[in-house]
Amino acid sequence: MWNQMKDRSYEFKQPGEASLSSAGYATPAERPSTPSTPSSRSRRKLEAQTIIEVPTSTGFFAGMTFAISYEDENRKNAILDLIQDNGGKLLRENFMQLLEPDSIDLKPQYANGGFTVLVADKHSRKEKYMQALALGLPCLSGKWIDACVEAKALVDWQPYLLAAGE
Repeated sequence: MWNQMKDRSYEFKQPGEASLSSAGYATPAERPSTPSTPSSRSRRKLEAQTIIEVPTSTGFFAGMTFAISYEDENRKNAILDLIQDNGGKLLRENFMQLLEPDSIDLKPQYANGGFTVLVADKHSRKEKYMQALALGLPCLSGKWIDACVEAKALVDWQPYLLAAGE
């Protein structure tokens, strides 16, 4: 996986600098591979999934979408609160919530979305982690959320990138 990502360009921009997305940060558009059509089991679960949105779009996580994968429920809830308190959107189930049913096309409300990321405690083979890797989305340590909250601004996420494999 590293060989696929090593040439991936990323340039950290301070808040306020010009950016391609309206939110200021965007997940890289180039993806080294295209995910397959979701399994029928995943499509059936799409109906019951929900996205929790913060009523206002203020905060340094505004326009950003997060999925969380943590084993420690207390830490997971703390991370969820920090994201919501700072304007982020949460995907409760998995990344299939971003896609049209039976397709790999983004739903209209996410077509022009900003940065999308998985926040996890460690590398794993869980569904969300594998989906993030397949979609070319960064998998970051929860320490990135802590660093952003402490700085009261977005910080470079690359030092917090989790491994794609063991």
